Amino acid sequence: MSKHEETKEQSKFVNWCKEQGVEAYATAQATYTSSWSAINQNKALGVRRGVSDLIVFIPATRSTTNKTHLFFIEMKKVKGGYASKEQIYFLSLVDQIQGDIHGKVCRGFEEAKQFIQPLLKDKPIIEPTEEFINNL
Repeated sequence: MSKHEETKEQSKFVNWCKEQGVEAYATAQATYTSSWSAINQNKALGVRRGVSDLIVFIPATRSTTNKTHLFFIEMKKVKGGYASKEQIYFLSLVDQIQGDIHGKVCRGFEEAKQFIQPLLKDKPIIEPTEEFINNL
């Protein structure tokens, strides 16, 4: 499976999050430059290897615990690929935080979905209003 397929899995997960009312943000870790000036500036600004691909927020209104949850997800291919020592180190820092913060390496859309889904309330069914029904 190519890096492109990993990207497709991540995109599918981000779209699913949006449908669930969950915020998913990608980190700009995949940007490449041969400019030493840009590389040094990024380092000075705190860009570091190992930061997870996605940061996902489940708002309290969508959470089974009625608390906001924060997830750090390192997306990998469904088959193959590995977490680097920097990625493992970053997730170990996340694991040290007490509270509703979670981190994991996920192999594709389904594993990422299964990681956060236990803390998601069922999506509410929106009942049509009387006004809407009368205008049909």
